[in-house]
Amino acid sequence: MNNPDNYKVKRILNLVSKQEPVTFSEEELKQAQDERTDVIARGLEKYNDFAQQRKNDKNTGS
Repeated sequence: MNNPDNYKVKRILNLVSKQEPVTFSEEELKQAQDERTDVIARGLEKYNDFAQQRKNDKNTGS
């Protein structure tokens, strides 16, 4: 029996193995990390706002 997840993983590994390796400097890694931290913080803030709004809507019966 073929597992669809195995097929997907094989396709991804095949695509990744065809790519040339990319190297990053410490500065580039630090910059990318800082950018991702900001994105994660904003995403969590939006999620928390949405969750709070749903909680408030549930409490008011809307």
